[in-house]
Amino acid sequence: MFGLTKSRLVYARVRIPQGVTLTNNEALFHAYKRLDKPHKPCYSIHMITVKNPIKLDGSKRLLFVSDLHLNHDKEFLWGKRGYSSSAEHKRDILAKLGAEANDETILINLGDAAFRDPEHETFDLLAALPFYQHFHVWGNHPSGAKQAYRASVSQTFAGNIAKPLLDELEIYPVMWHNVTFLGYQSFFRYQDQTIFANHFPQAIWDEMKNDVWHVAGHSHGSFDATNGQSTMDGKIMDVGVEQSQKYNDGNPFLTFEQVKAFMDARAIIKKDHH
Repeated sequence: MFGLTKSRLVYARVRIPQGVTLTNNEALFHAYKRLDKPHKPCYSIHMITVKNPIKLDGSKRLLFVSDLHLNHDKEFLWGKRGYSSSAEHKRDILAKLGAEANDETILINLGDAAFRDPEHETFDLLAALPFYQHFHVWGNHPSGAKQAYRASVSQTFAGNIAKPLLDELEIYPVMWHNVTFLGYQSFFRYQDQTIFANHFPQAIWDEMKNDVWHVAGHSHGSFDATNGQSTMDGKIMDVGVEQSQKYNDGNPFLTFEQVKAFMDARAIIKKDHH
């Protein structure tokens, strides 16, 4: 486990008690207290790597979303998606995701969920959807998600870490309602497939030569490396709304099977000496 302060690296190794789940906020605090400098902000309390991915229940359905942009008030976004207003755009996306949310479905959310959401009211509507698990990685428009994340950290560590250091603390994983915040990227293992998730498309990612997929967002279907126009960039796919509507009959999400069909049509590419 490692933590990065403003001036130096703080490193500590902790043992998580047997049976503690990844999404247990109390376990995170138990671990955090054992840092050498527990009063310092910690920027990562666990390491999820290609060799230590989050293992998902392969019997559940798996869905991907990115760049929902709920509350976005510009017609260039919701108009291109086939909506007549920002309100219709938000209402329809939440309804379609809500229809998929149940104890048999896992959601991986690659960020940019909401705009202009300082009280995280819109993000909370998304967070309340009853998915079996809902994992979130940061995008570049974190309105709503950021405020919900800060509220979760404050509730988890209040009374144990003094302000203003509490306001600087960034630690993962942390839960808010049904959402597990994972930071800026993550690796998952689902059935027999390892999946790298980052909002921003990467040119090279760990073990891409060994059939590790990369799901991304950010580009709204405009980047040839991730929208299917190029076949020379490896197994990488934009799973944002524009791509989801294209490959999933107008829906704002993609299923694992739809992503697999896209990835199966793309070659494994070796780009460097690894």
